[in-house]
Amino acid sequence: MLALIKEKLQAALDSLKTVSGLYLSEPYRFPAAYVDWLQQTSKEIEGLRDPLIGVLQSEQAKVAAVSDGLIPVEITANKSLRKTQRAAAAQSMGVVSQLLFERLTVAEQQMDDYRDKISQAIAALAIRKPDSLELLEVDYAGRVKIWRALQEVPETQPVYHYLSSRLTLSDRDYLINEVLFNYLENNRVVSATALEQIKQRLEQQQAEVGKDWAELAQLKNLKRVRCELTHDTSLSDEQAHSLLVVAQLQQLEGCGLAWAYLLSLSGVDTLKELATRNPENLHQRLLHEAEQQGVFVDELVDLTVISNWTAQVES
Repeated sequence: MLALIKEKLQAALDSLKTVSGLYLSEPYRFPAAYVDWLQQTSKEIEGLRDPLIGVLQSEQAKVAAVSDGLIPVEITANKSLRKTQRAAAAQSMGVVSQLLFERLTVAEQQMDDYRDKISQAIAALAIRKPDSLELLEVDYAGRVKIWRALQEVPETQPVYHYLSSRLTLSDRDYLINEVLFNYLENNRVVSATALEQIKQRLEQQQAEVGKDWAELAQLKNLKRVRCELTHDTSLSDEQAHSLLVVAQLQQLEGCGLAWAYLLSLSGVDTLKELATRNPENLHQRLLHEAEQQGVFVDELVDLTVISNWTAQVES
């Protein structure tokens, strides 16, 4: 509702500028045009249940009443009815425009507050659950994915409950769309096409093997398993090895399929191997391998994420 209120108020102020221009250019049309504007704006915001509608209707009646000789106390009566009407309309427009501006400012401040909270929550997701931002699009599916992730991650649950209690569905979608677009644009989070290709390739290989990722992660004697896979499927030894490594690394919280693959390219063959790696060096190697694959990262998988992965293994 806030987004709609903001949109309606801004449109009302923009159209009021056109009406105010008539005060000097076509003064004889100004009072009637202002009354029409009041009437039209009242209709526009009628469904928003905003207190402003009462003010607009009151001002409309006040300006219209000048024709019947009811002069507002703020206005000095003039011998010319037309000039009195013009003065009453101008005085009323000053009051209304100020109220509209103040209400718009409040709505924008509220939206900014919610926007900041969503931005901070998404930044937290980038650290605690980076796979939630993989292959993300600014659409319905993307909004649902982010909203569910906010509910699941302990660090973002307070924000999830706060926003749930204060935002309508339309405002929530509007703000998440806006924040996601800016986040993805400004941080160049991932190249969705390259990541999608990586995931599709791995999923095809996993489907050919006929075991799900959890089953693959539990396999022992990987050297023997690799031999079996290369014998029973079209996978090369290198592909079979990569598939088994990815299955293991996906057990890490916040490590999705594509990032597990990029870790494997960075020389991480097992969870035990990950525990021995220097997070800073591994981070640089991961960025290099990602770039080689056409995947561009900025702040999505930062040093904190790598350290979190290594800490999970050590614990």
